Amino acid sequence: VVRDVELEQIDRPLLMLYCPQDRVVDIAAARAAFARWGAQEKEAVAFTPAEGETHVIAGAIRAPSGTAPLAAAIERFVARLR
Repeated sequence: VVRDVELEQIDRPLLMLYCPQDRVVDIAAARAAFARWGAQEKEAVAFTPAEGETHVIAGAIRAPSGTAPLAAAIERFVARLR
């Protein structure tokens, strides 16, 4: 469905947080969509939490080691937009 969207026309900032080993999301397709995104302000951050999760990469129950680093990545991204 994303294939049908003109992502090149979207000019809103994008922060893509992902695990390269995700078994739910097709990372190659996600990276391809990211490359097509039209905004100048975009960043892709790959992260694998210590718990070995590949889809849930933050959160107190399944990936607590990912929560602080991903929150920091979000804060840095938003700070650059100001």
